Amino acid sequence: MAPKRLIHLHFSLVILKILTWVLVLLSDLRLNFLLEASLEFLILLSGCLICFFRPPLLKSFNLYYYFYPLWLVLISLASLFKSSFSAFILFFFLYPIWPDRLEAERDGYRIYDDAHGFMTRCCPYLISQNHYFLFEKELARFELNETFNPEDFKVIRSQQNLIIEFRNRQGEKKIVELNLD
Repeated sequence: MAPKRLIHLHFSLVILKILTWVLVLLSDLRLNFLLEASLEFLILLSGCLICFFRPPLLKSFNLYYYFYPLWLVLISLASLFKSSFSAFILFFFLYPIWPDRLEAERDGYRIYDDAHGFMTRCCPYLISQNHYFLFEKELARFELNETFNPEDFKVIRSQQNLIIEFRNRQGEKKIVELNLD
């Protein structure tokens, strides 16, 4: 791929990512988690390729493109050396691209671990529903005092409420009722 085409592809992907952030801010819709992770990986990959194969006319953007390989080196070093400082580096550099961890999926509903950061309180979750194949609609956020067993949960939806029945890790049956207003 010619460097100019790669540059156009890179900035098109960056603009698409910015548009998805705006979509999240303005509505309850968000990009499907697999598509979002793929988009972020392609931005990182195209940025690294441009850094190594950039045309000479991009001298004013050198610092921008050097950020991508530097990012990969820092992430690799932080993964190699396990310490509190490396955990902080990993969190700092991976937070913008790290998708929420999918805990469970059933009947078009997805429950994500909604913890942001390594010092978050226990067990915030986000439940979303598939919407128009490419998107997910965020239905509700909730917190539990325990983790749940992802293999054994059921979602019952009515007009105003969403009821989640699940078993915790100890096998006890629990029910969470969420208001959708």
